[in-house]
Amino acid sequence: MSLRRFQARATAVNDDTANTLTVTFKGAGTLSVSETLSAGADVWTAALQKQLCVFGVAKKCTTLVMQRTPDVKVVDHPERIGVNIQNGVLYGTKTFADNAKCMVRVEIASSTF
Repeated sequence: MSLRRFQARATAVNDDTANTLTVTFKGAGTLSVSETLSAGADVWTAALQKQLCVFGVAKKCTTLVMQRTPDVKVVDHPERIGVNIQNGVLYGTKTFADNAKCMVRVEIASSTF
């Protein structure tokens, strides 16, 4: 994974009052973590190492949303005989409010795997 992609998915929030740092990484299974802090009390709390999973309990919970009409361009290849067919589409996934009732959020303790 590239550094730019890693940074786009990772967030860290420091709470000076509670003396905690919360690190969240979107779109990954399990992450290996380590610490090399000077204070012995500065460790990862195993009870807070969680993996958040969202499951659909019925069909059609998530909808594919087309944000732009697909387009196709045929472009001559400059270095050989033939053409390149280029296509473009912009889409995303969305769970609408009425379908959200068909989903379950599950937090799994991930400190042991």
